[in-house]
Amino acid sequence: MSDKPSKSTLPPIAEIIKGMLFTAIILFFISPDSYTHLPFGRGDSAWFFLSGKAWMNGMTPYVDFSDSKGPLLWLIYGIGYLISPRSYHGVFWISVLFYYVTFLFTYKTIKLFLTKKYWALGATAIMPLAYFNPLLHYEIRAEDFCLTFMVISLFLLCKTLYGREIPDVQILSRRSFTMGACFMAILLIKFNIAAMQAVLSLFLLIYSIRYIRFAREMVWMAMGAAVIAAPFIVYFAAVGNLKSFINEYFLLTFQTTDHWTDTSHFIFGYMSLNTLPVAITVFVVTLSGVLMAVRYLSRWRYIPLIAFLIIFTLSLQNATCTYYFCNVAPFLLFLVIGVVLFIDRQTRDTYKVRRIISVLRPVIILMILVLCVYANIEATDKVGNIRWQDNSKKEEYKNITSEMTKKKKPTIVYFSFLDAYDVPCDALPGCKYFARQDGELPEMLEEAREACRNGQPDFVMAKADDNDTHHFLLSCQYKPIKEGRHLGVRLYAKQ
Repeated sequence: MSDKPSKSTLPPIAEIIKGMLFTAIILFFISPDSYTHLPFGRGDSAWFFLSGKAWMNGMTPYVDFSDSKGPLLWLIYGIGYLISPRSYHGVFWISVLFYYVTFLFTYKTIKLFLTKKYWALGATAIMPLAYFNPLLHYEIRAEDFCLTFMVISLFLLCKTLYGREIPDVQILSRRSFTMGACFMAILLIKFNIAAMQAVLSLFLLIYSIRYIRFAREMVWMAMGAAVIAAPFIVYFAAVGNLKSFINEYFLLTFQTTDHWTDTSHFIFGYMSLNTLPVAITVFVVTLSGVLMAVRYLSRWRYIPLIAFLIIFTLSLQNATCTYYFCNVAPFLLFLVIGVVLFIDRQTRDTYKVRRIISVLRPVIILMILVLCVYANIEATDKVGNIRWQDNSKKEEYKNITSEMTKKKKPTIVYFSFLDAYDVPCDALPGCKYFARQDGELPEMLEEAREACRNGQPDFVMAKADDNDTHHFLLSCQYKPIKEGRHLGVRLYAKQ
């Protein structure tokens, strides 16, 4: 690969606008958070939004409400809520910003190896197919926000290992500091993904050994991590929930994960049988790309391969859903790099070739964009939440939420799969464990049931065919008021 240096300057304003526009167009059509979709038909992002909303309304994280996710994720969704309280549109614009940075550092990483700008831009334009692969990706969730910090970390590692210039003391320390900050940002979103970023940080530390700087770079990484962690620690200490944060986010999450994975549906206690075909496909395709790129490296040749194998193995942990493999998507850039380098070496770099590529690049980028959007819409068409669709689910959702909007800032508890019924009415959690999660402990379910016995939540959502919960709620003086047959839910209110 070429060692031609590239200036690490911020892109000019025109390039920023084009990058933001490219990102916004893709997310506008495929993100459930955008203006093209209604709020319902989602999963984890409904948890995150309700938690962020609760925080912004003065409730205390890990005390008044809790889940197995970190406070930075709730802060992101909380800011999205402040921007647009009764929709996900605020989260949409935050995700556009995050994905712009993701694509920017994807481009900067590719540019290390493909020094011709037209090749690098074309290669970057292909990466939405990796990041928004409908086999793996549907809604914007924790993995998407972690992806930004993973791509930044991958760029810093590649810049250090494969850049032409040997980083001096100050540059290496800045990179270590940034790697530490990225690690902590991911840790405060979803801590198991932080273990994957730690693999990239470890290789940077291994690189520093040759300059007898291992301990010094460890300190810089710790300082970067501390800068991100400090505001949360200070805030939690001030409001008195620091102990609850540690117990709920770290200790209790390990317990629920162990409880969740104790099932015959897992292979060796790690991966769900349902995700096996996708896991094999991701592994084979990504491994092929990494091996293709390795042959063009002149030094540190097997670092991308080793890093991919470790991170893929970590992704198998508790991989009950295909989106767990979104964490290895950045490594597909090596497939794109390998293919482009092969094509570049088969064609002579003449003015004519460069001119043809320059003319075709916008067309190719448009085709990729259309393909990515079409594949995602086609894959999720049955969800029924696209605005131009006319279906029973949409009518049922409007019917249920219209009943809830009659009360100002009601509270809600979910005994069904959590969806965004609380968004139009600006509802808040009705208890600490406001929804049932995979691997929940008996005491977590009992806490929600006790809240219903005491009449805490204004509304309760349950599965339409859950007779046990139905009789329990009747005994707690809750009556069914709305039902969505196609959505499979029933809404209860206090009598």
